[in-house]
Amino acid sequence: VFLSDEKFIRELRAARFVVLPYVPYYGNSSVHYSSYIYARKPIICSDIPLFSKFTDGVNCLKFTHGDVKSFIKTLLDMRTLKCGLGCTSMLNLYV
Repeated sequence: VFLSDEKFIRELRAARFVVLPYVPYYGNSSVHYSSYIYARKPIICSDIPLFSKFTDGVNCLKFTHGDVKSFIKTLLDMRTLKCGLGCTSMLNLYV
């Protein structure tokens, strides 16, 4: 589904977090990463090389690719965070 920039920003602002369910052989990065980071939205992503710059528990919460139990555990772990991952430490990825 295509979203206009305005609709994308509106949806992003309404989101509590962002899930990036990419697969290992996806070799391109998303231009939306910076939008998620600057919007200070927590990122949940798989542990594939594409996200190697993201530090689990600092810039994101990672789950084991292909492991549904790991994904569910990550979602549950997110509920217990005192300070959301949308903090300024995420900005250090691209500064």
